[in-house]
Amino acid sequence: MTGRRLAILAARVAFTLFFLVTSFYCLLACVPFAYVEIIEARLIAWLTLFVRFHPWFYWAALLAVAPSLRDDLRRRRTKSLTRAFFAVMGGFGLFLMVRPVLPTLKNDLASFAWCQAALLPL
Repeated sequence: MTGRRLAILAARVAFTLFFLVTSFYCLLACVPFAYVEIIEARLIAWLTLFVRFHPWFYWAALLAVAPSLRDDLRRRRTKSLTRAFFAVMGGFGLFLMVRPVLPTLKNDLASFAWCQAALLPL
């Protein structure tokens, strides 16, 4: 495997893991026991840090995956879809900077909706 292909794979794995962890956190928030014992009690230190810096990790994940989509921006068939992806993801990144979602999650159905929404980019 070439260095470029390995870098693309690593970037896409990091992007995927970011959204899986985000979805998992939202799922924890919607389960009453997990919400009280893990989220409110801040039981897992790295998870608390993940929530605190979530918007910055979002941008890091998006910037990491961007070079892997360079070829898609050159292809005629995928150019407009790739541009739309970056436009939507960039807009949502700005939204997260203004109104971080994870720290405001409560134990309700909205958390479950965010759990599902976090998987959409994948």
